[in-house]
Amino acid sequence: MQPHPPIDGAYPQRLRESLKLEITPPNVPLSPDERREALADMHWNTGTLAVVLNRPYNTVRAWMNGKSNAPHQVDAWLARRARGMRDDPPPNPKDR
Repeated sequence: MQPHPPIDGAYPQRLRESLKLEITPPNVPLSPDERREALADMHWNTGTLAVVLNRPYNTVRAWMNGKSNAPHQVDAWLARRARGMRDDPPPNPKDR
């Protein structure tokens, strides 16, 4: 049986670095441009976001156009999903 690695202040940092974990939350609120970029990263449109969030289309469209502010939780969730898609994109069919 292998001994456990020593617990020191550097171990959690090394673990985060090896897993490439973000230790800072996404910058929220997002600007309308950042929201549009996030949707593009996920290959979604405003309608898809409205369906996924179970929100009225006009509400989501107002967030996307900057006419109203999206809830903090929505912006944070959207930023995390987009970052996940950028960090781990779907396989390219040409790579088969």
